[in-house]
Amino acid sequence: MVPFIECESININYNVMGIATITYTWIADSDTRSFISNNITIGNVEFRGWITDVYQQPIANTEKADGGSWYSTNVTMVAVS
Repeated sequence: MVPFIECESININYNVMGIATITYTWIADSDTRSFISNNITIGNVEFRGWITDVYQQPIANTEKADGGSWYSTNVTMVAVS
């Protein structure tokens, strides 16, 4: 399975200085975090910043799936566009 961002999880909040706090959730069939980057494009807007928090957990009842468990990774980043 190719890792993907769960679209409904994307949240972007700007402060008065134009700095965005972005949160989103990756779904993947491995527990690697190598797919997380300091750059993300959302709606043709490229954000560059810093990852401030990563929380990963296995998705319930997927442990017997082909290839093993699936994982949900919640990411928070601070960025500018």
